[in-house]
Amino acid sequence: MKTMNKANNAKPIKKYCYFCTNAIKEVDYKNIQIIQKFLSSYGKIAPRQRSGVCSPHQRQLAQAVKELAICLYSPIPQNSNLLLIS
Repeated sequence: MKTMNKANNAKPIKKYCYFCTNAIKEVDYKNIQIIQKFLSSYGKIAPRQRSGVCSPHQRQLAQAVKELAICLYSPIPQNSNLLLIS
């Protein structure tokens, strides 16, 4: 994935996939610090051209963001009896 260097427009800058370079096989929704690197301030996923993520990891990232949103907006039961399994 190449983007143009805006400073001198001479050499393209090659971006490498964050997950491939760090040997992360699956993107997990529980790892919020990594997911936040690829989200905008509005909560949207950064495009591949900007983030440099390869297409398989981009799909996993999108799925992880959707799962995280579901977990964040799901109601937590207030009754403690529901949490006890006897």
